[in-house]
Amino acid sequence: MQQWQETDPDGPSEADIARFSSEYKTCPSCREEVYDQAEFCTACNHAFMPQDEAKGLPLWVFITAGFLLLSLIAVGFAI
Repeated sequence: MQQWQETDPDGPSEADIARFSSEYKTCPSCREEVYDQAEFCTACNHAFMPQDEAKGLPLWVFITAGFLLLSLIAVGFAI
């Protein structure tokens, strides 16, 4: 491993290799080891959230946008 790091210093660290080299992950609910691509824990049926999916915008963004839109409409009618 060290020889590889000497030839490519920008490569992954030993900590990264240890962290991402396993085919299993730990369930946050029951701490059981499950397959890395599992959608549910086989021990407690905990549903894993997809890492690649965007969570969307927070509610405050929509409220603020609605308020600004209503304000612009009100100003438009006042003129």
